Amino acid sequence: TPDVVEHSLNNSQPTIDSPGPTCEENLSKTIMKAKAVPKEEVPITLSSVESVNSIYLQLTSELEEIDDYLEKLNLFYDSVKENEFQLQQFQEGGVCVAKFADDDRWYRAIIENISSDNVTVRYIDFGNTGTVSRTDIRRLSAEFSEKEICCLHCRLKSNDVGTKMHDQKFLDGLMEIENLVGSFGSGEPIDIVLTVNGIN
Repeated sequence: TPDVVEHSLNNSQPTIDSPGPTCEENLSKTIMKAKAVPKEEVPITLSSVESVNSIYLQLTSELEEIDDYLEKLNLFYDSVKENEFQLQQFQEGGVCVAKFADDDRWYRAIIENISSDNVTVRYIDFGNTGTVSRTDIRRLSAEFSEKEICCLHCRLKSNDVGTKMHDQKFLDGLMEIENLVGSFGSGEPIDIVLTVNGIN
């Protein structure tokens, strides 16, 4: 097992309503488990790229496990009655389960912004954001709160810090690159050097 150090998502401590029928009345919070950062070079898969200073990624070795976990989560939320896990109170920074419009599936998320009808969330296991209807938000079951956050929030470090790193075509192209390997540093977001076949 590789040595790891603890790290949080986006320099925040996402929280969930504690389980039980009075969870929304008490508004008590539980800290989600942060992703552990490998101290060695490992294969990675990018899940969201916002800028060179905001890149979200998953460990390639964990992709199958993540898929299995999400399958169980979706089977659960597709089977429960709508009012069983309906979120009655919305708080920025609170963790929930939200649908993603592109595939109509459920994912764990942090509430980032609240309007009268819609909620902007960040899907914590992938790093991307979305705006969803309040009716497509559910309370996170304790059963699915124990798993650590599945992605890491990083910023790109490289010997080549020229203008191409800030070009949108360069950023879009990053998502298309296969067989990426990441070497992690420190900081928040985490410094990372990406290599493909030994070239960074």
